[in-house]
Amino acid sequence: MMNPFKNKSGMTLMEVMIVMLIIGGSATLFFSKIKNTNSKIKEAVRQFGVLTRDLHNRAKLQNKTFRLVLDLKEGETNKGDHSYWVESASGSRLSNKESLSSPYDKKKKSDKDNSPSDPSDFERDDRFGKSAKSLPSGVYFEDVEVRQLEDPVTSGRVFIHFRPEGFVDESIIHLKYNKNLRWSISIHPLTGKSYITSEYITLDDLNE
Repeated sequence: MMNPFKNKSGMTLMEVMIVMLIIGGSATLFFSKIKNTNSKIKEAVRQFGVLTRDLHNRAKLQNKTFRLVLDLKEGETNKGDHSYWVESASGSRLSNKESLSSPYDKKKKSDKDNSPSDPSDFERDDRFGKSAKSLPSGVYFEDVEVRQLEDPVTSGRVFIHFRPEGFVDESIIHLKYNKNLRWSISIHPLTGKSYITSEYITLDDLNE
């Protein structure tokens, strides 16, 4: 007797339903993963906005110079997570080109957090975390622009200073996820407030 539920290609109704369930389940897991990833990225970007404003205020109240250290490691091809932390020093510290960035060098002696020794008197400020904060998986610093530097920093470490006089190094942090998603976090030199844009913009774009 011919099976009434058997289609021309030979698949039964039950087999079709199983295939549809598998496809539906896979799609649900995929979109759920994308949603969770986007939430983590948005939270990481939001944290930068809160942190920069906090550093600007603390610098004035405590008469200290804070610097936000961004570790780009060997650039976007590096397999290790890009990370950041905060360091501080008493009083006002003027920055120059030499103090705004440092190359990544595996041969340098490192401390407990694998950070190369720093000849300046800046020290890790544990109030902002005893260890470096890593960016979410898949997210990395594409580059960082600082007004005093001629070119964007694409590897190594870059420092953004917040001084007790209320001045901040004018800068833009560029974050990237995969190939298409990009964010620009611009830091206002007078207020320390961060402005977030879901595209790649430069310091020159802001001036224009």
